[in-house]
Amino acid sequence: MIRKIQAKRVLLFLGLPDEPNLRPLFRLEPSVRFFAPRIRKGKRLEVLPYLPHRIRRGPYGIDEPTDSLQHLNPQKLDLILVPALALDPQGNRLGYGGGYYDRLLSKLNCPRFGIAWPGHICQKIPVKQHDITVNPALSLAIC
Repeated sequence: MIRKIQAKRVLLFLGLPDEPNLRPLFRLEPSVRFFAPRIRKGKRLEVLPYLPHRIRRGPYGIDEPTDSLQHLNPQKLDLILVPALALDPQGNRLGYGGGYYDRLLSKLNCPRFGIAWPGHICQKIPVKQHDITVNPALSLAIC
């Protein structure tokens, strides 16, 4: 069964060199407002508008929106694309271990895609109590 999602506010990630490059998606649909995460004190992610000329290198070498942009309340997001080192069919994902996305996702109810490379889909990923899943039917590998 295919489910269509009408998303007007989408959070994409600005990946590390070994993660899928989602930047071409930012230009895909002019009616969609795209946002990118920024790491803040307290190990949390802020959601800011994506403007290609307002990006800088942040902590851990990850590109992020600059400080001068106003953040969006994450509750207003319609869809989130979440980076994953690995995914399994149950919607479990393996990240880098900082818990940034787990903290963000724990407060939200919108659909979330797990994004990983094709060879990074596993049968089962070990999880801990604080790990938040992505929608299993929506998780995908990017070629």
